[in-house]
Amino acid sequence: MFKTLNSVERIFIILLGFVLVLNALKPLFDYFLQVDNRDVTIAQAFVMAVFFISAMWRMKATFSRTEFLFVLYLLMRWLAEIVANGSGIVQPSVPLVKMLILVCGYKYLVEFRHTERFHRDIFWLLMFYALFTVVIAGLQQSDTYLGTIYAQYGGNILSGNRLGFVRSSGGLGGTVIDYAVFLIYVLLMVVFCKESKRVKTWSVLLLLVGAYYAFSRVLFLVLLILLLMQVLTKLRKNILVYLPLLLSLIIFFIVYFSTGSLIDDYGEMRGSSDSNRVGSWIELYDKLNGLYFIAGASMGQNTGLPLGGVGKVTGDGHLQGMLYDVGIIGLCLYLTLLYNYAKNIFIKRYDLFFFLLVLVAVYVINSGAEKIFNAIVLVLILGVINKNNSVILPKN
Repeated sequence: MFKTLNSVERIFIILLGFVLVLNALKPLFDYFLQVDNRDVTIAQAFVMAVFFISAMWRMKATFSRTEFLFVLYLLMRWLAEIVANGSGIVQPSVPLVKMLILVCGYKYLVEFRHTERFHRDIFWLLMFYALFTVVIAGLQQSDTYLGTIYAQYGGNILSGNRLGFVRSSGGLGGTVIDYAVFLIYVLLMVVFCKESKRVKTWSVLLLLVGAYYAFSRVLFLVLLILLLMQVLTKLRKNILVYLPLLLSLIIFFIVYFSTGSLIDDYGEMRGSSDSNRVGSWIELYDKLNGLYFIAGASMGQNTGLPLGGVGKVTGDGHLQGMLYDVGIIGLCLYLTLLYNYAKNIFIKRYDLFFFLLVLVAVYVINSGAEKIFNAIVLVLILGVINKNNSVILPKN
């Protein structure tokens, strides 16, 4: 595995393996050693951030205009939060570190030249970890000794629904929605990379098992979007022939959903989660007025690690959380950065559209992207997808 990698790449693969193992052992550390899962998370973020920043420094990389403005703005908000709001150093530092991982990690994984084997090793490390999470997700459904540990310790929070079964977190060290976002990121990597058909098929089947255990609506929505992408890819050359059939099917499902028993089944499944989600958004916008809307109310309260009994303002919606934390200025810079990164790694606008559509769906509906581990996974899949698309990158 290491023979074809250069020395820096070997160090990164070892560190990445270390981060994944730490994540896998969080519940055991909590149960046997009483180590707080948040301490492990901080260690993971520290390792990745130090490596990426050091790699940038060593290779004398420079920021694009958008990257520079985004990082500068976050540093200014970080300093203002510590001095003015008195929320401590941990809460605002977590989102700052996450965004440094995104920016510096993109520089190292996407813009630097790597050996042929490097991104393939990242792919397989993530797939083996995904396999581990699916096995743990199954164990969490049981009353076994190990299943109980992974269900109740290490920051894992399971939830149920009105259909009567448990939704698993995959031992990720978070909630079901955190696990759903992880599965979505890995699914995007599998769909957009150029692995063999057999590898893709088995990988997708594995992730579908994980999707069943997580049973997240945003995950099912993403599966529907990606399925639509695959169907349209096959039909694009004969779209005029199949368009009437597609429109007929869409109209049928709209009518059936609005008049049939499906809406009652959905209402039974979701309970009050949708109304709670909308309620949290309304509460957020009620608190955002004037300067708060422009520059944010409290950096890190949603996207960071609030301490001292301070809770999140919104439990759903990554973009809404970003808006509350860093304001419309920070949110616009963040979205511009993500768009530039996605535009740089995709050759085909068709693939770019569906990739961005998935991110929008996830970030509006779900807050799992705020998890530090998922922020690390995002930049990893960008590196893998870019390598498989073989793009010559323009400057942002």
